[in-house]
Amino acid sequence: MNYVGMRIGQSMPAIGIAQKLLNRSGARLVVDGAFGGKTKRAVRIFQLAHGLHPDGVIGKQTWPLLVSGLRLPIGDIVDMWNYHEPQEVLTDTFNSDKLPFTAMQPRSVGVEGIVGDMVREYRGAGLFLLRLHGHGAPGRMMISGGWYSESPLTESAFNDPGVSAALRRFSEIMSPIGSISINGCSVARGRAGNRMIQTLATMTGFPVVAPVKAQWGGYSTTYFMEGPVRTAFPNPRMTLRDWCDELPELPPLNASPHGLGAPTGYERVLQSMPAF
Repeated sequence: MNYVGMRIGQSMPAIGIAQKLLNRSGARLVVDGAFGGKTKRAVRIFQLAHGLHPDGVIGKQTWPLLVSGLRLPIGDIVDMWNYHEPQEVLTDTFNSDKLPFTAMQPRSVGVEGIVGDMVREYRGAGLFLLRLHGHGAPGRMMISGGWYSESPLTESAFNDPGVSAALRRFSEIMSPIGSISINGCSVARGRAGNRMIQTLATMTGFPVVAPVKAQWGGYSTTYFMEGPVRTAFPNPRMTLRDWCDELPELPPLNASPHGLGAPTGYERVLQSMPAF
């Protein structure tokens, strides 16, 4: 199953969703999208309540339990021309309930063709998270062709009418609480990076998260952002806290047909082990 990796010190829209998920299990977190000490403690309590090692990190084992009974699909788009792409992206996503879309098109199809294929692949999926895996550089994300891509995602590429029209169709594939994660090195670095992710967020209508530093990836780190990230929102004046404040309430855990057992499990651990 593909999953979302989150740890202390990070801030992004997906963490706001995770805080909502923890709260439906009994936590009392302020939903602000920032993974601080209180969120880590809540994750540890949740992990203990479900027999997991309490490392306070949301990863491969914790995420499926958090989302139990809910439909929060993740779409992973892998640039197969990038021979450095870690094996785990392929292993985990091909074993998920939704195969990843792999960008293997000839370079001649351009950004418009590749983005159009993304929309066709995931139309109606209601993605909670759309991730792009491949090489990156400040203000540039390679989505087909690796380092030699002739069709990277850049601010200038968004000026093409066909590309902008395709990007505005992302509402056909995303959930209203969805966000886009660009997992390429240093995409959000500098002015070029800021402009690129802001333009993408404005055109798609969804938050865009991208890293400032290099992303080494590989196995246990593939689904984690490494180092600081920047998030752009469709409304440039919006903050992460503003976005989290608009999130809808999630169904209570005991209303799920695939629940995790007694909904007081979190509280029982909290009462028996109040300090970490």
